[in-house]
Amino acid sequence: MTPPPNELPHPDIETLVDASAAAIGLPIAAEHRPGVLLNFKRIAAMAEKVMDFPLAEDVEPAPVFRHDRS
Repeated sequence: MTPPPNELPHPDIETLVDASAAAIGLPIAAEHRPGVLLNFKRIAAMAEKVMDFPLAEDVEPAPVFRHDRS
């Protein structure tokens, strides 16, 4: 079953990290692995909060961003 558009499945962080690292040829040293996994879990938690933020159906991204409003 596919999740609704605004609902992300809970990823298997270890599998995600392993597959991503393998895909780009990035070795992860055994001593760094716990920290990498912890950071990906934190990133997933932050993303969940962003995805839970309600937006109206008619909200569109701005075509151009100008920080100086000119």
